Amino acid sequence: NALLLVATFVALDVALSILELKSPLARRVLNSTPMILVENGRLMTERMRRARITQDNIHESARRLHGLERIDQIKFAILEATGEITIVPAARAGMIAPVPAA
Repeated sequence: NALLLVATFVALDVALSILELKSPLARRVLNSTPMILVENGRLMTERMRRARITQDNIHESARRLHGLERIDQIKFAILEATGEITIVPAARAGMIAPVPAA
């Protein structure tokens, strides 16, 4: 019975890999893409709802990763394909902004 179960999982994995390789739609469904949840201190509430992420989840990541206390201190909060939330802090007062490349 255990061998049948393992063989089923292996066959399912191979079938999904082939489907993903041949179909762009299947690739988008099976592989998630990063999603911006906060942009320039503004919550993207519809995206948060679809991803089932709360404002508390974003606050927790901001505090843990950068010591940020408010949403307006976040330039971007990105839900990665792995499920982690990446925080890009807004430029702090007194810091020199990077010069754009020509």
